[in-house]
Amino acid sequence: MNNSFNLTAIERCLECRGCEQNCPVFQVLADYDPNLVLRDILEREIAPWLEREMIWQCLECHTCSELCPQRYSWEDVFTRLKSLAMQQGKVPEMVSRGLELLRRSGRLGEPRDAIRKKLGLPDSPKCGWEELRAILNK
Repeated sequence: MNNSFNLTAIERCLECRGCEQNCPVFQVLADYDPNLVLRDILEREIAPWLEREMIWQCLECHTCSELCPQRYSWEDVFTRLKSLAMQQGKVPEMVSRGLELLRRSGRLGEPRDAIRKKLGLPDSPKCGWEELRAILNK
């Protein structure tokens, strides 16, 4: 499997760990430890991670990327792992449903007008998906 990982950068990442305490997922999920993934990648143990939920827990929020002195971060690794998993059809059901909703509606979620009303917010604006779809289909 061509994994396209920068192993030298991953080694430096494991030594640095400068972003670790700033990662929002690392802060709230006790079992979220990207360093385990990095160690396994260095050992060429990539395939098992393609079936694990942890790779999908990365929010791709760019926190680690912005803090990384070498500009190669956990986000780069998790994005690549997600891509490999998708190529092999190993996508969690929740992610598949989200992608289908995005394809169908142009949104990752549907706002609930009843909740918006309860919070004193106006009805959600139309996203313009139908207009975009019409343009793309011309």
